[in-house]
Amino acid sequence: MKKFVSIAVALAFVFGVTLVLAATAPEKVTLKANPKKVVEFPHKIHSDQFKCEVCHHKWDKKGELKACLDCHKKTDGDAPKYYKAFHDLKVDNSCVGCHTKMGKDGKKAGPTKCAGCHPKK
Repeated sequence: MKKFVSIAVALAFVFGVTLVLAATAPEKVTLKANPKKVVEFPHKIHSDQFKCEVCHHKWDKKGELKACLDCHKKTDGDAPKYYKAFHDLKVDNSCVGCHTKMGKDGKKAGPTKCAGCHPKK
């Protein structure tokens, strides 16, 4: 009986491995789509309350104002990456950093949690 069980287990293993190796990989795999909506930035609220250079911190007050992505899309140099430019708690001119600091200072502040800016679809 013991020999029969050993042979059965060995055969099951061999056939199992064969089935796994024989399976073909699909050409395409659909990954879960982003469950969040794009962020709609309330620019007027910010520009009514703050000087432009608070967010446009590299602006020389002479030239044309640049959008965040003009600097933060870069992967080289000293500009923080796109994600960190908005979410870094350690700097006051990131969205979350500024909102967190304002809240700690007892001022009305914008969202600091993901869903505040990224509502579900």
